[in-house]
Amino acid sequence: MHRENKIKIYNMKKFSLMILSFLLTTGLFAQELDRSIRPEPGPAREIKIGDYKSFTLDNGLQVFVVENSKLPRVSISLSLDYDPIMEGAKAGYVDIAGQMLKRGTKKRDKATLDNEIDFMGASLSAYSSGGFASGLSKHFDKLAELLSDVIINPTFPEDEFNKIIRQSLSGLEAAKDQASFMMSNVTAKRLFGPFHPYGEVETEETLNNIQLTDCINFHNSYFKPNIAYMAVVGDVKFKDVEKIIRKHFGEWEKGDVPAADYPAPPRPRIPQVSLVNRDASVQSSVKVANTYNLKPGDDDAIAVSLANTILGGGSLGRLFLNLREDKAYTYGAYSSAGTDQLTARFSATAEVRNEVTDSAIAEILGEISKMRDELVPEKELQNAKNYISGNFGLSLESPQTIARFAINTARYNLPADYYQNYLKKLNALTAADIQNIAKKYFEVDRTHILVVGKAADIAESLSRFGAVNYYDIYGEKAEAPNLPIPDGVTLKVVLDKHFDAQGGRKKASKIKTFDQTAEGEIPGQGVTLVLRTRKINGKAFLQETSVEGMGVVQSSIYDGKVAKIKSVQGDQELEGDELKAFANEAYVFKVLALENAANTTLKLERMSIVNGVPAYVVAVMNGETGKNTGSLYFDSETYHLIKEDSNFETEQGDMTTSLSFSDFQKVDGFIIPMTLTQDLGGMKITMKATETTINGKIDKKIFTIK
Repeated sequence: MHRENKIKIYNMKKFSLMILSFLLTTGLFAQELDRSIRPEPGPAREIKIGDYKSFTLDNGLQVFVVENSKLPRVSISLSLDYDPIMEGAKAGYVDIAGQMLKRGTKKRDKATLDNEIDFMGASLSAYSSGGFASGLSKHFDKLAELLSDVIINPTFPEDEFNKIIRQSLSGLEAAKDQASFMMSNVTAKRLFGPFHPYGEVETEETLNNIQLTDCINFHNSYFKPNIAYMAVVGDVKFKDVEKIIRKHFGEWEKGDVPAADYPAPPRPRIPQVSLVNRDASVQSSVKVANTYNLKPGDDDAIAVSLANTILGGGSLGRLFLNLREDKAYTYGAYSSAGTDQLTARFSATAEVRNEVTDSAIAEILGEISKMRDELVPEKELQNAKNYISGNFGLSLESPQTIARFAINTARYNLPADYYQNYLKKLNALTAADIQNIAKKYFEVDRTHILVVGKAADIAESLSRFGAVNYYDIYGEKAEAPNLPIPDGVTLKVVLDKHFDAQGGRKKASKIKTFDQTAEGEIPGQGVTLVLRTRKINGKAFLQETSVEGMGVVQSSIYDGKVAKIKSVQGDQELEGDELKAFANEAYVFKVLALENAANTTLKLERMSIVNGVPAYVVAVMNGETGKNTGSLYFDSETYHLIKEDSNFETEQGDMTTSLSFSDFQKVDGFIIPMTLTQDLGGMKITMKATETTINGKIDKKIFTIK
């Protein structure tokens, strides 16, 4: 067996649970609500989609025209269809390039351009994916000319570039303390990762890396008519539109546009809890999210929209009715799920009081689980269909919707009758379809739980969902929030007070034997575990794990020289650093072993919030390599050891497991923790001591290794 695998077995299975692997589950479901007190949507409307006409220029620009003479106005929208771009160390340059488009052209400087737009009472905007102009229809020719000038002929003046960079840096500084900014960043980083364009985040460093040439090169590479779609909507005639658009956009040169392909973001094997500490928060911003592959027009797209409407698409969604109307945790709770050409995402969000952060997350997970596990009642299903049908019908009153449908049909290669048959497909969906969709796209076991809030108030409660990992405001990995170490506090002070609190250093070293039996239950399985630990202080160690109905399933034994783990998977003898680490477990007070171990160095690193209380963090270093092998956390008030982290290497990368101690009680003059909680990669096993004996009689023969 590889050394890495040995380390994994020893550290992760400290409670002798290596053969048990269950995911953390939640069984909290919302109470059934009487929705009859709320107004119900009306029946589905008869839909008739308006007409449009189209033409394509020789350079590839596709134009869609919707004539509407209700008001003497016209709008022109242009959108570019290129693959998302990895910006790397210059994240933000694509957006800045878009802002530069309207800062000056070959025909007009910025002031002249602004004056001409204002003189017509019009509006014009440009961005990295296209542009938009709107005004009176009598100015259509002028609007088209101005938009073409901005899109095709920007000059990228350097003074304007410098101004935008300064404004961007200023905006970034102002946003730093906003929970929404932090949530956006940690969502991008955690859901999509470093090799996906949706996982990139702007920072001061990336903005300062951007050069004017980056913006110019972007425009030259991606602003091409053969990947562009235009919609002209308003009080215009088709023949006039074709003539004017050909005049102003016909000379726009087509060209090859860079293409890109990206791997799908990795999905977590177990729930991932990510926390951004924001000390000023009196409420937590929470999100449960996952990614999936679902492109516009795919067979499941309409069903995903319907399932999301039922779960959290508005004030009649289950999340809103549960977290606001029933629990009063928040002003609103919603979910979103859609399609994307590259990677789509599902998310459920809420802003909740600190003290109910974990409860709100449990309710969100519970509602998602309910969608996956149970059929939607027929009345609720029909109400959601009516709601979507009504909104769909209302949207068709806007000619912009007709143009958008036309562009989507061309852009995503949808069937010509896709929108005409939209409601027919919607109404054909059954409760079983929705349940299957929820199982396929809405995750609970392989999801991200993202929180921005005050760690001191919420970190401990969040650990019920898995190991809590900390991230900074940009979504980068961070340490748990630190507190300054008070003056005069040294490693010696912490350890001396720890042993004083336990019953005395000398007295602790003279303990002869230790015998403890603890019981616990595997979360969600109803299986009882019994853990019996016996030690001859510093000399021998035996830990046996029994499972109800199966007897002893694993034993870990050390006879003073040799260490072996025995299980149904076979026997493994430990060597080297693993053997030394195992020998430390023979001590009743492990800190005493680490303090005196020849191959170990202890270092007081910092203070941190652990389980809701300030604690001194002592790093455990390998004395030979200097590598951090774990951390000890001492309550700054009681000086009890309340948590122990173990760092180790596996074939999957570096990992950390945590063992927490609580419910300290006096046994024969010593303070012993009666509750131990092991975090096994997101699943927590809590064991409570039923019997503890110090200096009792133990037969040495039980430590014999055969």
